[in-house]
Amino acid sequence: MSLFFGSQTAKKSIVIVGGDLLIGYFTTLEFLKLKDDGVVSTVRVGYMDEKSELVKDLSQKGVHMMRFDLNDDKSIEKMYDQMECAMIMPPMMAKDMHHSKKLVQMAKHSKDLRHVLFASIMNAHKAKDMDCIKHIYEMEQEFMALAHKSHWETTYLFSISMLMNILFYLRGPIRDREELMWPTKSEKASLVDAMDVAKAIRNLATKSHHHHHHHHSDAATTPGIERFSHFHITGMHAISGEKLAMMCSHALGSKIMLKECSANEMAHYLGDTGEIAKGFIPVLRRIFEMAMKGYFNETHSDLEKLLDKKPVDIEAYFEKYHKDFKPQH
Repeated sequence: MSLFFGSQTAKKSIVIVGGDLLIGYFTTLEFLKLKDDGVVSTVRVGYMDEKSELVKDLSQKGVHMMRFDLNDDKSIEKMYDQMECAMIMPPMMAKDMHHSKKLVQMAKHSKDLRHVLFASIMNAHKAKDMDCIKHIYEMEQEFMALAHKSHWETTYLFSISMLMNILFYLRGPIRDREELMWPTKSEKASLVDAMDVAKAIRNLATKSHHHHHHHHSDAATTPGIERFSHFHITGMHAISGEKLAMMCSHALGSKIMLKECSANEMAHYLGDTGEIAKGFIPVLRRIFEMAMKGYFNETHSDLEKLLDKKPVDIEAYFEKYHKDFKPQH
C-alpha cells in the first residue's frame, strides 16, 4: 500500500510537526500544492517557536497553525486530533531525547492516525556531536518499536542527512580538508537543500513503494512497516535506518563533514560543476551496492563500539573489512 494518499478513498488530513523548521516549512508548502489539487483535505502545522518567521509566513498563507508545548501533553494531543497522517520531525539533539520520544509516544496514543512518516533529518553541522548520532539512532529504534505496537497502517522512516557525510569520504583525497569540512553556507544554499528534501518527502508520501519490498530484508521481518531512506535524485531502493547509522558513524570517523549547502555546491565538491545528479548518483549507487551486499551488516554491538571509539579510523576499517572497496575518484 502506498503511504498517505495512495488509496483512491477519501481525501486525507495531515499534520506536519515542525513547521518552524526550514524542512517542515517547505514540506508544508509541498502539501499545500496537493491540497490545491484536491488530493489532501486538511493541512495542519504544529510548531514550538512562536517567533519563527516561517510560522508567521505560513499563518499569512492561511495555514492552520497549532502551537504545542512539550511539557503540555494536551497541546500535543490536540495537534494530532482528527489527523489521519502525521509527519513528525523530532528535536534532534541528545538533550531533547525525552521530548522527541514524547512526540512519538503521543502520536501512538492518537486514535485517528493511520499513516506516520518519521523524518529523521539532522543538520550536518550537528553531526559532529556523537551524542546526537547515538540519539538519532536510538530515536529510530524507538520509533520502529512503537510503530510495531501501534494501530498504524503504514509507517515510514525517512533519514537523509547521514549519507551526506559519506560522500566526501568516497570522493577520495581532499585538497583542502578544512574548506570541505565547513563550506561557507549562504541562506540561499540551505533553502535549496530544504526544498529538495521537502519534495522528496512529498514524493515519498504519494508514491507507492510496494514493488521494492524484495530488495530489503526488513520488509519481510517487519509486517506493515517500511524502513525508508529515500533519496529523490537516485530512485534507489531503501536501506534500513541502522545501516545508515552504521555508515554515518564511519563517515564521521573520517571527520569529513558538510554544512548545509546547495545541490550545485555539493555536486561541485563531488567533482562535478554541472547538474548535481551527474556527480551524486555514481557515489550513491556505490554505497547502495555495498549496503545490498551486506557490507554494513555489523551487529548493534559493533555499532556501539564504533560510536564509542572516537574518531573511527575509516581507512583501517575499510582495509580490514572490504578489500575490494576503493573510493571513487
